[in-house]
Amino acid sequence: MSAKLYMVATPIGNLDDFSPRGAETLRQVDLIACEDTRHSHKLLAKMGISTKLVALHEHNEFERSPELIHDIKTRGLSLAYISDAGTPGISDPGALLCAEAHRQGVPVFSISGPSALTAAVAASGFHHSFVLFVGFLPRKPAEKNAVLARVRGSAPCQFVFYESPKRILDTLQHLSRHCRPDLTICVSRVISKVFESHRVCPLHQAEQLIMGEPVKGEFSVSMSVEDPADLLPQMPLETQADQSLDELAKLALASHTDGVPLKESSRQVAIANGTVSARSIYQAALQVKKDLDDD
Repeated sequence: MSAKLYMVATPIGNLDDFSPRGAETLRQVDLIACEDTRHSHKLLAKMGISTKLVALHEHNEFERSPELIHDIKTRGLSLAYISDAGTPGISDPGALLCAEAHRQGVPVFSISGPSALTAAVAASGFHHSFVLFVGFLPRKPAEKNAVLARVRGSAPCQFVFYESPKRILDTLQHLSRHCRPDLTICVSRVISKVFESHRVCPLHQAEQLIMGEPVKGEFSVSMSVEDPADLLPQMPLETQADQSLDELAKLALASHTDGVPLKESSRQVAIANGTVSARSIYQAALQVKKDLDDD
């Protein structure tokens, strides 16, 4: 028998979304690797699946993946991977395991199914041929701005990201400071669960919409970016006092890709930071750019 790896999507809410093929795959494989054995055990018990589970999550995926793939390859076993919910590898662990299977010559099969990304895109009603997905937005304001600079450079596009209930209001307030107030946004919450909703409105109304309802469950947010001008070209740069020179240089480069000369973006970062000179940031940014070009 030859080893195989199956990347299996699991429900993000409603158990009826679990495809018959996905459930049957989990019944037939020799072993299931999962993000959380306690969580997955409850799911599989409801489906009458008793296949052995092993833990493979963001904290051990890098070290565990090579030996796990080597083991199934040597023994000719079939392995499935499931994350806590949704499609593995999309803002969830699993990508490193899949890459290792390819590296060791183990065939990989994708058992498609639920994904908050595709559900949010389908329910938004935005018509764009290019979708830019970034997973969960960074926590730091400066890093958020770097992402928005990339979005502006990708317009026209549909920009999609995930956000937690604890940070959704802060994120919407940040977007309001850096985007046109009439930019169209779709806020999707608790997809496939009882209180699922997809609300389309101008950005300036989104915060009030969230505040008017209980903030529970994770959010998927879609933004219809029709033009680079939808995101303010001179976004105020926010930096942290403890940011390294390398981080400041990368922030300057992110603004530079938005059409701002590198010297000017370095000067803006230096002003926002207040401790590192524009010249130092500019020289470091040139070196970072050279290293990227060499790679």
